[in-house]
Amino acid sequence: MTDYATLQADVAGWTARGDLGTMAQSFIRLAEAHIGRVVRVLEQETDTTLSCTSPLFSATLPAGFLGFKHVFVQGANDPNAQYLTPQQFHEINLQPRNAFSQASGSGLIYTIEGNAIKIDQPVGSTDPVTLDVSYVKRFDALSDLNTTNWLLANHYDAYLFAALIEAWDWIDETEMVARYQSRFERVIGQLETQEKRKRMPSGPLVVRPPEVIF
Repeated sequence: MTDYATLQADVAGWTARGDLGTMAQSFIRLAEAHIGRVVRVLEQETDTTLSCTSPLFSATLPAGFLGFKHVFVQGANDPNAQYLTPQQFHEINLQPRNAFSQASGSGLIYTIEGNAIKIDQPVGSTDPVTLDVSYVKRFDALSDLNTTNWLLANHYDAYLFAALIEAWDWIDETEMVARYQSRFERVIGQLETQEKRKRMPSGPLVVRPPEVIF
C-alpha cells in the first residue's frame, strides 16, 4: 500500500542507509515543497465563493491556494474579472469615478496582495461583491495522521524520487542527486503529457461559425 510509512521505509531502503532515523520525514517534507512548486493536475482544481465586503473589498485567499484558474462576479452584467499587478490595481483604484466599474462595461479588476484578493472598490454602494472562483489547491501534506493523498496513491514515483533527491543531497552524493533529479523530471514530464490528454476531447475539434443574433 502506498502510504506515508511505506514511503519512509522506501527512502531508507533505496539509500541503503539504516541511520536516517526520522530524517526521512524531513526529506519527504522537502520533497512536498518541491512538488508543490512544479506539479499542477486536475485533481488540485476546486471551486469556491469569496465575499469581498466593505470597506476594504477584499477576501482572504483559500487555504492551500496556489493560483486562480477563473474569477467571475456573481450577478454582474459583465461577470469577467481582470487581473492587474498591485501597482496597476492601486493606480486605477485610486482614480476618481462616478459609477461601478462593473456597470460601465469594463468589468471588475482585482489583484492579489498580502494573502488576499482585492477588488476594485465600487462607488456609491457598500454591498458585498461575491466572486465565483476556481483555483489550484496544494495537496495536503503527509503525516502520521494524514497517511496518503491523491498524488501519493497515483504517482508514487514522483514522491519517492523527489524525496531521494533531498536524501542524497543531505548525504552529499552529487552524482546520486543528479540521477534522481533526472528521474523526477522524467516523471513530471509524463504527468504534464497526461494532463494535456485529460483536457483534450476524444473526438475531433469542431469549429462553430459565429452566431448571428437578430
